[in-house]
Amino acid sequence: MFSYRMHHIQPHYRVQLLSHLHSLAAVPQTNQNQLHLCVESTALRLITALGSSEVQPQFTRFLSDPKTVLSAESEELNRALILTLARATHVTDFFTGSDSIQGTWCKDILQTIMSFTPHNWASHTLSCFPAPLQAFFKQNNVPQESRFNLKKNVEEEYRKWKSMTNENDIITHFSMQGSPPLFLCLLWKMLLETDHINQIGFRVLERIGARALVAHVRTFADFLVYEFSTSAGGQQLNKCIEILNDMVWKYNIVTLDRLILCLAMRSHEGNEAQVCYFIIQLLLLKPNDFRNRVSDFVKENAPEHWLQSDWHTKHMTYHKSAPPSALPLCFRLSLLISLSLSLTLTHTHTHTPHIAF
Repeated sequence: MFSYRMHHIQPHYRVQLLSHLHSLAAVPQTNQNQLHLCVESTALRLITALGSSEVQPQFTRFLSDPKTVLSAESEELNRALILTLARATHVTDFFTGSDSIQGTWCKDILQTIMSFTPHNWASHTLSCFPAPLQAFFKQNNVPQESRFNLKKNVEEEYRKWKSMTNENDIITHFSMQGSPPLFLCLLWKMLLETDHINQIGFRVLERIGARALVAHVRTFADFLVYEFSTSAGGQQLNKCIEILNDMVWKYNIVTLDRLILCLAMRSHEGNEAQVCYFIIQLLLLKPNDFRNRVSDFVKENAPEHWLQSDWHTKHMTYHKSAPPSALPLCFRLSLLISLSLSLTLTHTHTHTPHIAF
């Protein structure tokens, strides 16, 4: 309800709602896939919908406790806030004549974000930030795991998966809190080798829960870029595309918008940035699944739904014909497409990635 009525809500109410959503995201009752997605997508819209002149007046109200308007877990939401802050300070010329964030209202916000969700920015994105923000992130650079080590760790965990025989031990090991968030990478390997996922895999996903699964999606996004970057092309690449779409549409393991958000927000450089954008294009444009899902919805539902006498019937019919996440997905993706385009299309090089069909 709030997501699509932003223009009716005053900015101070929107930021207050954002604070409430961050509090709500931490309670056990929201650790359900659909509800967690709803909370995250609403928070994302609240953050990105803030006008450039609204950011400073609203966030300075929370300087005594900036944690309340920041996500303690979601790197993507905090990255979106930094992008909004960078845009606002650029448009309003806030940093004119200054080369540091010291003594400014955004210092505590940025430091709190980096304590909650440490991360880096790709150089082509960072170059578009105001100079003081560039300096801050260069000074607070976060070491990143090499893609080679990620691949090595996935292979090691997959060997454990294949060697373990007791179902309870498997579920406990791969869903244990604090264990490396590699399980989606293992499911990818499983599909690559066997073309199916056994029921134990789904039980592990259920035990991991919606909130913890987001970290697995981030790792999976990095792993995908590595896999596509090192692909030999041809049939192997087509197989990778097929498996990725099966994970989204056939098995409903990860939602399309969550995966695109994570891909768009990663800090890939050079050819890897090109490959990341290439994967987003493939997810949206190459397969018919997403296009067909949207077409099916538009065919039976009018924009002016309040004028339809049988709107509820059509609404429920669509729910019965598609997975629970499909209906809100059609709307949530509009924001993510524009966000991913702004991060990747604008700042990518003109050459194509070193991948061939």
